[in-house]
Amino acid sequence: EGFADSASEAAAPLLSLPPNQGQQGEKKTRKDTGKVTTATDLQEVGTKLQVVSISKHQAPNQTGGSMVVMPTQRIRRVDTISDPVMGVPLCAVETLPLPVMTVPTDESAISIEVRALNHEMVAT
Repeated sequence: EGFADSASEAAAPLLSLPPNQGQQGEKKTRKDTGKVTTATDLQEVGTKLQVVSISKHQAPNQTGGSMVVMPTQRIRRVDTISDPVMGVPLCAVETLPLPVMTVPTDESAISIEVRALNHEMVAT
């Protein structure tokens, strides 16, 4: 199931990943992680991702695995199709694509603000 190619189609579910429970040290978990119980738990603006690969952990006694994704487009959540239920732990939402934004290269206030926000997001 993929993301919608037009505004009238429903998109594949968006989700929020659970935080790393065994995390040690000063590094903090992102504020937008955790279990999603309703679509309102999701951020209004997000990123459409393309799944590049999925693999299971190699150790036979270890559950789970990893997924490599590639961001493809910024999107806005406009409607909820369904909330998570037992057996289907993902929200199905309708999204609209957002226009591609360019960061100004001058030293204007907006350029400095955008770069500061980028550094803050990368640090989390």
